[in-house]
Amino acid sequence: MMNMYYIGVDVGSIATKAVLLDEEDKIISYHIVKTGANIQKAINSVRDFILKEGKLSINEISFIVATGYGRKKVEYAQKTITEITAQVYGALYYFPKTRLIIDIGGQDTKVTELTENGEVNDFVMNDKCAAGTGRFLEVMAHILDIPINTFGEKALISGKDLKISSTCTVFAESEVISLISRQERIEDIAFAIHSSVVDRIISLVNKVKIKDEVTLTGGVSNNIAIREIIKRSLDKKINLPYNPQIIGALGAALLAKKYSPLYENVRI
Repeated sequence: MMNMYYIGVDVGSIATKAVLLDEEDKIISYHIVKTGANIQKAINSVRDFILKEGKLSINEISFIVATGYGRKKVEYAQKTITEITAQVYGALYYFPKTRLIIDIGGQDTKVTELTENGEVNDFVMNDKCAAGTGRFLEVMAHILDIPINTFGEKALISGKDLKISSTCTVFAESEVISLISRQERIEDIAFAIHSSVVDRIISLVNKVKIKDEVTLTGGVSNNIAIREIIKRSLDKKINLPYNPQIIGALGAALLAKKYSPLYENVRI
């Protein structure tokens, strides 16, 4: 019997991700690249990488599903799904009992509330402003001249509770520059920035019914300070997947398996 393989592709504004699954739902390979200005290059790059690592050709893939803001650009996908659906399936793969998903991406944040059966009951999102997203953190890390991958660690060294009140990235930037001119410690400013991001996230969470088991997804979930401040704010069990940035692509791959029997004769 021929082995079955499935691919999920998540085309985000900042990063493009792909996951290769086998018929046992085992992750064979995954890859993440910056989306950049050439979106097609990114889309093809993640596909080529996971196929090479899995030692497969495109003709050996049973079904491909795309998600993310650029999902319509994935010409080799046979179906597209929403980011909400993909995140739910991906989160439940690791944490079947999770009932609230906080997806913190590069340009938007989504909060999804699930029923006891693991179905979407409600969701809210903030895509009007960069505040509360990865892009906001990148801008602020640049101002403070801190590498983005160590920004969270720097923030947790803080011993002083500073506040950044502006909800707009431009005005928040002015506040940060003002704190620097006052010679506040960089660690304290970094903590204030992270707290500001979490304040935006919690404002979204408060619009749905807060559940006992919360799962964080999206690239920003890798930031240790964001995770810690969310945990303190919600006082709930916080789950973190193995790699939160690929959860959308993973969900798309899982759904590729679900959809493939409907198109069992289709091959790319």
